[in-house]
Amino acid sequence: MGWGMFSQMQFETRITWEKLFIEIRGLQPEDCASLIPLMIGTNAVIAPKESYEAVFRQVHYLSFELYNKCEGKSENERWELLRSYFFEQKKFQVLSSQWPEVQEGDLLMKPVLEKNIGHPLPLTLLYLHLALATNLPVSLVQARQEYILKWVRPGCSSYLDMKTGLILSDCEIFQMLQKSSSNP
Repeated sequence: MGWGMFSQMQFETRITWEKLFIEIRGLQPEDCASLIPLMIGTNAVIAPKESYEAVFRQVHYLSFELYNKCEGKSENERWELLRSYFFEQKKFQVLSSQWPEVQEGDLLMKPVLEKNIGHPLPLTLLYLHLALATNLPVSLVQARQEYILKWVRPGCSSYLDMKTGLILSDCEIFQMLQKSSSNP
């Protein structure tokens, strides 16, 4: 997908519950990379007096900036550029995902984008959104209390631990998934 197609995805500034429900009902399992506009829209409905246009613009700018960095690069180069852009250049950090410790601002996109820190869920969804902007086939691995992304390519896969920002070896991913499945 080129930038032109991606830029056609417009963020609405006037959000209603009805619009959100229509969007949510139309989601497919592979649509998790497009949840950021819905998260921002939900925030706008919950707190209508706050302006979320700046949040939409910031996500759009991050996507555009990353797309430009990745233009003409191979998938391997885009995968590493996305990882380094997100964790090193923009310095996004994941907080503890223990629910008793989670604050409202750790889950909402506006504070997460202002502080570049938050719960793994919104940061993982933002990462997936940026992967979509760079045309990388990245998906969330279903694992309890783990936020692992999988980049699939012919013959092999790479895994990224969203909590650390590190690429996992096959042995590390196996151990994490085994630990996750044995935890209640």
